[in-house]
Amino acid sequence: MMYNQKIIKRNNSTLKFGKKTVVKITKPGHREWEERFYNLYVLFAKDYSYAVKPVSWKTDMIYEMERLDIVCDGFDILSEHDDADNLGPYATLENALKIVKFYNQIYLDCLEFSAKHLPVGKYFFHDDLNLSNVVLTSSGEIKLIDCESFSIEENLLNISHKSHSQAALLKAHLLSETLQKQNDPKIKKHK
Repeated sequence: MMYNQKIIKRNNSTLKFGKKTVVKITKPGHREWEERFYNLYVLFAKDYSYAVKPVSWKTDMIYEMERLDIVCDGFDILSEHDDADNLGPYATLENALKIVKFYNQIYLDCLEFSAKHLPVGKYFFHDDLNLSNVVLTSSGEIKLIDCESFSIEENLLNISHKSHSQAALLKAHLLSETLQKQNDPKIKKHK
């Protein structure tokens, strides 16, 4: 799987994997992550266990973070298939519900964090909450990556979050329907 390679080149960045950390280098013109946003993210990651832990900030385009043992991303869990036979091993109702819970929780956590650390009317949000940035680790935890997507916004209504959250909820519902149609043992009771 691509997560175990030493270097991954993506459209807008390069990831260099060490044993315990990953260095992310974004391409010029894509997204620069100011040190002040990095410092706020350090505080955020201390409070919220789903946030990938930062290690160091090098420049606006280079930072280091903890290496996660990623088994799949949210797209792998909430893939759109009409029959259960085409679903991957992590496409379970339990994992789908973890993602739905995550999307609801992060919005509240960002508001809480903003109220503690920012002036009134400023909000610390992740503006790229697509399913490729929500990953499942080998220990079964949902984690948020792409931490340079956090920035300060002036609008309480984060449209990116709302659209991705609603899409995840709909995909979880469709997965549930697919699994129920097949009477699949992948449907597990959620506690």
